[in-house]
Amino acid sequence: MANAAKFDSSQPRTHAMKSRQPIGWCPSVYRPMETGDGLLVRLRPHLGRLTLDQLTSLCEMASRYGNGMMTFTCRSNIQIRGLSEHTHTELVNQMNTLGLLDRDQETERRRNIIVSPFWLKGDETVQLANSLVRRLHELPTLPDKFGFTIDAGEQPCLSTASGDIRIERSKDGLIVRADRSHKGRLVTPDTALDGLMEMAEWFSRHRMSDQTRMAEIIAEHTLPSEWTTTQPLPKCAEITTKPTPFGDMTSIPFGQIDAPQLNRIIASGNTKEIRLTPWYRILVRRHKDVTKTDPTHNSSTENNPIAVRRIETHPTSCQDTDHNPYRAGLQRTHKGNHNRQLSPKR
Repeated sequence: MANAAKFDSSQPRTHAMKSRQPIGWCPSVYRPMETGDGLLVRLRPHLGRLTLDQLTSLCEMASRYGNGMMTFTCRSNIQIRGLSEHTHTELVNQMNTLGLLDRDQETERRRNIIVSPFWLKGDETVQLANSLVRRLHELPTLPDKFGFTIDAGEQPCLSTASGDIRIERSKDGLIVRADRSHKGRLVTPDTALDGLMEMAEWFSRHRMSDQTRMAEIIAEHTLPSEWTTTQPLPKCAEITTKPTPFGDMTSIPFGQIDAPQLNRIIASGNTKEIRLTPWYRILVRRHKDVTKTDPTHNSSTENNPIAVRRIETHPTSCQDTDHNPYRAGLQRTHKGNHNRQLSPKR
């Protein structure tokens, strides 16, 4: 991904937008949101992946330019807040230097994609995600919160993550499924994105101006019959109790942690890269080979428990307004014994 040009602070900004921002408006790095403690930016890492150097630099930026708090959201994003007009410009330029941003604001706004964190280089999840990024300009104008999930592993693990159009797997191959529809449309790797584009166009034609999510349209309109032929595979069991060859699943209660603490955690243990998840967890990958493609296949929660590393923080609230099915479990565990294994119920 080519780096964007140096950020121009003379571009239209949102510093006076708080009182007139539309419902469903979402911040980005280029387009910050004004809050009570300064500007807030939201970063969408490509494929939900950050190298150790990139995340270390983000921790430094959060402390230097913001208030030092980092939030991992329900959409596999990272938020940094407490920025000023000047420090926001510096942060954008540094993120560009690190290769973290899209080349323009419109691409970044449209790239609302959550991928399964359990991918391998070159697999179908990666190929489909990269192809969707290249074809974002073909999409109709969609609401800011409208998003996509790409969950092409052997078992879906993003069933509860926020997504309006989903690419998943069935027993017969890939499907494209509208959120809240029990069945999807059978596709191939070559036709999956065409199916996704058609579904996005259908949504755009049927929605009213105040309707922003696929579930609202599904409640009022019937999908074409050929889009509801095939059931997805059953969702995987609790991620927190599954062994994974990909690395350590580290829990961040309520998604919030201060930057120095996160930096200390990722700096230890031969960390290779970090992948974000929509479950208030980060997958910390180590310098070792991955030999399995599916972290959930044929595993037993009874015979193969996996301890989720607990980070003790003092969070305030989730900064992402979308529902997170793990939140109640996190709240219960946070109030209880911090040393016990975390196994929130869906």
